[in-house]
Amino acid sequence: MIILAGTLEVDPADRDRYVEMRRAQVERTRAEDGSVAYAITADSVDPGLVIVFECYEDEAALAEHRKHLQRDMSIPIKALDIWQYETNGRSKLQV
Repeated sequence: MIILAGTLEVDPADRDRYVEMRRAQVERTRAEDGSVAYAITADSVDPGLVIVFECYEDEAALAEHRKHLQRDMSIPIKALDIWQYETNGRSKLQV
């Protein structure tokens, strides 16, 4: 399993528009084979921060996703801090 998680920073005046611009991308990615989870959301505290979370079954699913990724740079990204993690599986947390 491949997990990408982190943040990106945009101008606070542009954050909500940035998240909304990514809505179609989120919907498409969630429907892709091998996509487990995908979210681009506004941070609840920092008005310029966007949270990014992606999870794929394997490297092949991530590679296929990247082939179809469309990058729209109409809103400048001030900073990007995304980390990639690899796990040997998953188990559901029982609460």
